[in-house]
Amino acid sequence: MSFMCINRVRTLKGESFLPSPYFLASLVLALAFHAQHLFAAPQNAKLQQLDINLLHAESKWALEKSEDHKYELIFALEELTNATCLSQLRVDLDFPGRPQEKQCLKYLNRLAELDPTSPAYLCAHDGFRSSSCQEAYTRQIPVNTNFLYKHGLSKSKAHQGNHLLSKKQTSPLETVEKAYREEKSLDSRKDLVSAYRPLLGSFCHPISLKLVPEKEYISKKQKFGKKKGSSLVDDLKELVDKLPAGKEKGISTPGNDSGPWEKSSKKKPSLSASNSPTGELLAELNSTSPSTSPPMSKERMLRLRILPKSCDALLQRLLSVEPLSSLAICQRDGFYSTHCIEAIRQERQMFQRGTGSQLPGTSQLSTF
Repeated sequence: MSFMCINRVRTLKGESFLPSPYFLASLVLALAFHAQHLFAAPQNAKLQQLDINLLHAESKWALEKSEDHKYELIFALEELTNATCLSQLRVDLDFPGRPQEKQCLKYLNRLAELDPTSPAYLCAHDGFRSSSCQEAYTRQIPVNTNFLYKHGLSKSKAHQGNHLLSKKQTSPLETVEKAYREEKSLDSRKDLVSAYRPLLGSFCHPISLKLVPEKEYISKKQKFGKKKGSSLVDDLKELVDKLPAGKEKGISTPGNDSGPWEKSSKKKPSLSASNSPTGELLAELNSTSPSTSPPMSKERMLRLRILPKSCDALLQRLLSVEPLSSLAICQRDGFYSTHCIEAIRQERQMFQRGTGSQLPGTSQLSTF
C-alpha cells in the first residue's frame, strides 16, 4: 500500500524512523478488521477482496476527507452492498428490497450516510423494480479516463493510468468477430465471448467513480468538446443512448421478448415528450421555477463510471459486433445495474428461442 510508509526524523542522537499517519490508521483499521472477521463465517475470495478494498478506502477517508477519497469509499461500499445484498440478482433477475440480513443492513446504513442517491443503496433498499432504482441508473454515464482529462474533469493525465492494447493481443479477435458476423450462431457467439473475456479481465481494472453536478458536466462538455453539434440536446442524447430504448422507467418481464437493445418499428418519441428522459432533463434544466426542482436534492448529480481507456475501446468494439452482449454491457454499466440485468434477460430469451431450452441462471458472467 502506497500510504504504508515511514517518516525519517532527525533527533539529537541521530536519525530515527517513525510510522506515517497513514500507516498507523491502516494498522488500527486492519486490527479491527481481523478481530471482526476472526470468528466470522468463511468468505469467498471475492468478498474478502472487497472487504480489503473497503478497509483501504475507509483508512484514506479517515485521514483526509477529500472528494476523491469519498468517491473511492462510496464505490467500495457499493461493491460490497451489491455482492452482499443482491447476491442472487444475476440468477433471479429481480430483488424485492427491504433486506433483513445484518451484514447487508450494515453496508446500506453506511452507504446512506455518504450517498443516499447511490443506485446500489436504492436498488437494495427499495427493490430492483422500484422507480427509485430505475431512475438512479439514468444518472450514470460510463466514460473513459481520457475523457476526464480531455473535458477538464481531471487536472492531470496521470489520472488515466492506462495499459495499451497490443496488436498481438487483439489480432485473435478478428477471426471470431468475422465468424460471428457470418454465422450469428450460438457457438460462434460463445467463441466471441471466450475471446473477449480474458482481455476485459485484464484491461478493465481499476474502475472508479466520480460525482459531478449535471450543469457542470454539460458546461465542460460544451467548452472542451467538439464545437460542431456540441449542443445541450446532443449531450443529453449521449446520456439517453446509454439507457434501454423505450424502457427507461422499468424493465421487461420474462414474457416480453422486446429488449432495450433490439430494434423497434415504433416511431421514436419526441425529445419533448413527457415520458422521455431527454425531455425531462431539458425541462428541468430550462425551467426557472423553483417548484420544478427535486425537493430532496439541491443539485442534480451525475455519476461518472470511469473505465480505463483500453477497456472502453474493447467494450465499444465488442458492442459494435454484438450490441446485446451482456459481457460488454455489464462491464460497462456495472454487474448489478439495470442495463446489465436486462441484457442477461435478453440473452436468456435469445438462447431459449435458439435452442428451445432454458439457459441456466448463474451469478457469473454468461458464457453465452
